[in-house]
Amino acid sequence: MAAAIMSISAITACGSLGSIVSGASNAGAVAGKALKAILDKYINLGSLGNILGGMGTLDLTDAETVANLTKIASSIKGLSTNASSDYLTKFAQGLISGSGNAISQQAATTITNSLAELAKRQSMTTSLNSDGSLSQAALQSTAYTVANAMRQMQ
Repeated sequence: MAAAIMSISAITACGSLGSIVSGASNAGAVAGKALKAILDKYINLGSLGNILGGMGTLDLTDAETVANLTKIASSIKGLSTNASSDYLTKFAQGLISGSGNAISQQAATTITNSLAELAKRQSMTTSLNSDGSLSQAALQSTAYTVANAMRQMQ
């Protein structure tokens, strides 16, 4: 009987780990898609060169940019609590697929590490307002990290 309980526990634990790791891929895909959308917007505006050169910043008054930054900030919550190499690898793979391969493997690793640092610095529970939007401080730190990530994408 004890062996049967241990087997069920092991299966449940493996199933939970599998869910967490597949969640990393999904979260990475959300972040990758949002990063690509921000990149495309700034390419279309003709202002990407300023951001990549460190001269400009993301427009935090633009609703589309803010919505994509919020998606990124929300998708990285797991990076603050799941530091396993499997989780980070799956998140990076999600970044690549979500961006439609606009993010290279090397850049995905660097961006994942940057996003993990951001997630550790800011607690998403205190960074989100009651309406689901980002607090101003979280928005600014997310924008700064995303601007640096965009430099990695090019």
